[in-house]
Amino acid sequence: MQRGSAPRVYRNMLVFLAAEQRQLDNLKSVMRSALAWAEIVRETDRLNLTQSDSALAKAKLTEGNETLKTRLKEAWCYLLHPVQEVVLGFRPVFSLVKVDQGFISGC
Repeated sequence: MQRGSAPRVYRNMLVFLAAEQRQLDNLKSVMRSALAWAEIVRETDRLNLTQSDSALAKAKLTEGNETLKTRLKEAWCYLLHPVQEVVLGFRPVFSLVKVDQGFISGC
């Protein structure tokens, strides 16, 4: 296979992203909170919120969205990629790399 005029280096490379269970639970909690605040902001008129309550809901929504971004990075932190080793049989072998806030550690 070619990439322009040069051959491809990583042919048919599979990469998997995996979450840490503890952090995934935190992510789900933050997601529920952010969705709840979004619904409150969306329904401000129907809920008959005062101007200060509406401002508070918008601030909480912004805060929740920022927290959500952080929790996403913390939860989905493992990168798995297959490693070809000379072994009998066809059992796949994977290398696990911890991704730390956008930076790959352990490489």
